[in-house]
Amino acid sequence: RAHDDPVAQKYTFHDVITAGRDAPIKLRVLQSRCLVPGLYATHLQRWLTHYHPSQILVLDGQMLRTEPASVMDKIQKFLGLTNTLNYHKILA
Repeated sequence: RAHDDPVAQKYTFHDVITAGRDAPIKLRVLQSRCLVPGLYATHLQRWLTHYHPSQILVLDGQMLRTEPASVMDKIQKFLGLTNTLNYHKILA
């Protein structure tokens, strides 16, 4: 019941995760926001059957929004690029 979301305040967590197709659309949207992020683990496990963990870089999307140059530096380093771009200058 957080984030000053009126829908989240109206329903219990149990209501949210057990909502069915007949539930109000706003409740189903909230349910999706709560449950869909957890699917990353499922996809990551699948990727790990094809790629070594050292080949996978997991990034925080929020960090890409707030510190894009730092994240781009991390990506370039992860890829082992030698001719890198200075995103601190480019995005300034």
